[in-house]
Amino acid sequence: MKNPVAFALPMFLGAGLALSVSACAEEAKTAQTADSTMTQPASMPADHAMPGHSAGSMELHRIMTDGQKKPMPMSGDVDKDFAAMMSIHHQMAIDMADVLLESGSNAELKAMAVKMKAAQQEEIKQMEQYTK
Repeated sequence: MKNPVAFALPMFLGAGLALSVSACAEEAKTAQTADSTMTQPASMPADHAMPGHSAGSMELHRIMTDGQKKPMPMSGDVDKDFAAMMSIHHQMAIDMADVLLESGSNAELKAMAVKMKAAQQEEIKQMEQYTK
């Protein structure tokens, strides 16, 4: 071998190029994943759904997101706190059932939503006595 640098340099440059391409591909994949999982800003009305998302789907997402932001009244009494938080949780289920009933197309799911909504409403009424 006449010149070790002449031999090693192309290998070094090739490895560096391969690492650069790999890093760029990973960065592009991460950006694509972030784009595909982005959600509609809370300030954007549900009827302005992001591409690939129906207004109904965005409304379901808004209900879940807003529900997680609601203050949870904590009294220190586990019974009262359970009833209060479950009432909030059940109301979210009712709101989501309403979205499905308005925007959904699957008759079986709609029938389930009607039953769930009635059950959740009844349970909220039953828990009222424990939230006072």
